[in-house]
Amino acid sequence: MTPSPVEFEVVPDDLSDEVNDGRDYLRWAPERTVVPANRSRPLRMVFRPPADLPAGEYIVQLAVQSREVDYEPNFGDGESEEGDQGLSVGVALQPVLPVTVYIRHNVNSPTLSVGAFAPSPDDADTHGYFTVSKPPEAISYIGTVALVGASSGERYTSGRLRMGNTVDEQRIRVPRLENDARLEEAVCLQLWPEFPARGEPEQTVCQ
Repeated sequence: MTPSPVEFEVVPDDLSDEVNDGRDYLRWAPERTVVPANRSRPLRMVFRPPADLPAGEYIVQLAVQSREVDYEPNFGDGESEEGDQGLSVGVALQPVLPVTVYIRHNVNSPTLSVGAFAPSPDDADTHGYFTVSKPPEAISYIGTVALVGASSGERYTSGRLRMGNTVDEQRIRVPRLENDARLEEAVCLQLWPEFPARGEPEQTVCQ
């Protein structure tokens, strides 16, 4: 959403040998396009697996590069702070946004194991944390996590939970608010295997 047109280019990036590369099975369009000022344009993707493709999770890493078409750098008045004539240089940045596409072919999201709540009485930012883990051979997990009070139902925090297929363990912290000396009630961790969350949580574990 810029006041001038922006050109986008979408190209695939190389992946490590630890994951299944899905570039041969994913098509996207447009690969290159100019978006008018203050407008947007969808990027469409189609998964086309061969009939004999083994079940599993396939990953595509896209690099989305953008640049302003009518970029006009502001060189100022050409004078330095001391009032002398100086040389001004304008540089147009071309940001690259990495976009990871997860393709699940005949596989389901793994079930996470939730460890006991570990208090952090000396931590100024958190009351403690839950540890969630998945088997080392499991695919990635993308879902929703929420931390709520067991009796009040007050929500401390919530959001997307992402664990890549090379990540086996992650900590979910209970934030400590300002002047919040200690927890007044037990805290429950809730998990949904999708984002955004729909319906009741798949798991609820209280400290």
